[in-house]
Amino acid sequence: MITIDYICHSCVLVTTPDTSIVFDPWFEGPSYNGQWVVFPKPVGVEKIMHAEQIVLTHGHEDHMHRSSLERLDKNATVWF
Repeated sequence: MITIDYICHSCVLVTTPDTSIVFDPWFEGPSYNGQWVVFPKPVGVEKIMHAEQIVLTHGHEDHMHRSSLERLDKNATVWF
């Protein structure tokens, strides 16, 4: 069974029987020099903390947010 969980902004978690993949993790703190905040409020953030793979779809700060990435599993494979 495959599940897709919406976390916030463009962040989703896809879970398959074989792996878990988080896309574009931005779930805390401001972005773009404090001009943007996460909206709507993140839900289920604890689900992504141990994702095995991280996909960054493009290089905008709200899609590869540094402080959010620093909280994720350091052993995850990152795809950019």
